[in-house]
Amino acid sequence: LEEGLRICSLRGTLQEEVAGHGAMMAVAISFAEAEKAIGHLNGTVSIAAVNSPVSVTLAGNADDLKSLASDFDHDEIFNRRLEVDVAYHSNRLDPLRDRFIAGLLDLKPGAGSRPMISSVTGRVVQEGELDAEYWWGNMRMPVRLDLAMDQLCGDPGLVYLQIGPHPVLSQAITENLSHHAQSGVVLASIRRDEPEQRTHLKSLGSLYSLGIDVNLLSLYPEVRPHVSLPAYPWRQTSYCCPSVVMGDHPSGGNGRSGLAMRHMVAPGTGKCHLLETTLDPDSQTFLTDHRIRGKVVIAAAVYIEIIFQCRDFLDWDMSLGIEDFE
Repeated sequence: LEEGLRICSLRGTLQEEVAGHGAMMAVAISFAEAEKAIGHLNGTVSIAAVNSPVSVTLAGNADDLKSLASDFDHDEIFNRRLEVDVAYHSNRLDPLRDRFIAGLLDLKPGAGSRPMISSVTGRVVQEGELDAEYWWGNMRMPVRLDLAMDQLCGDPGLVYLQIGPHPVLSQAITENLSHHAQSGVVLASIRRDEPEQRTHLKSLGSLYSLGIDVNLLSLYPEVRPHVSLPAYPWRQTSYCCPSVVMGDHPSGGNGRSGLAMRHMVAPGTGKCHLLETTLDPDSQTFLTDHRIRGKVVIAAAVYIEIIFQCRDFLDWDMSLGIEDFE
C-alpha cells in the first residue's frame, strides 16, 4: 500500500506540471481508424487508450483535437471532449520520464496473491515486473483495455466489477464482450452523484445473487438468527386490468408524420387508456433517416412524437410540455 501511494503521489505531482497544455477526446472508431485520422498531425495527437475494437481516446494539442472533432462530426462519428486539462498517455508527458523513474528506482515488486492482467501489455503480470519502468509505461503508453479484455473474454462466466469513482468503462467492457459474442454483468463500486454506501450494497447484493461468495461477516459481524420465509406457493393470479378495444386509429392529426394507433380503454371509469403503435421502417421510411455507424437507431424525436400523438388521439384539450427528456 505504501509503495502504491508513492506511485500515485509522484505521478500526480509531475503531471500537474503539464496541466493546461493539452486535451483529450473519446471517439467511436477503431485503433486502425484512429491511426489514420491522426497520421498527418506529426505527433501532436496521440492514441491515449484503445478501450474496445470500436472505441479509442485521443490526447494532445487542443486545437488539433478540435479540428478532428469537426471532421468526425461531418462524418457523423460519435466524439466527446473529456473534462481534463492534461493530455494523459501522450508525448506531452515525455519530459517527466527521468524524474518519474528516478523517484521509483527503489520499488521492490513482489509476487501477487492473484493474477493481474496489465492494461499496458495486455497479458498477465509476472513476478517482479511492476518496477519503475513498468509504471512509466502505465503512465505514458496507451491504455490497452481491449487487449486485457481479450484475455478475460476467454472465460464467459466472469462478472466485471469496476472499482473507482464512476464506472466510466462500462460501455467499453460491453463492447469488448459483444466483439467476442459474449454477454456479461458489469457492476460498479460507486457512482457519481449517488450515495456511496447504497451503491456498494447494491453491487454486493448483485454479486451474491449471481452466486459469488461474498464475505457478509464484514458487514454483519454479529451472528443473528435467521427468519424462515413462508412456505406457501406463489399465487398464480393475474391482476391485469381488463380492457375494451376501441379500434384502430389512423394518424395524421395536426400535420404530424404517420403512426397508426390501437386504442384500448379500461371499462367503467374510462380513465385508463392504452395506446399501441408499431414502428416499421419498411412502411415508415422516415425511421431509417437516423443511423449510427450504418445501423438504424430510433431517434429520440420519434418517442417525443409518440407522446404528442397520444394526446391528439385522446382529444385532450391541454398543453403538453416535456422537460429533461433522456
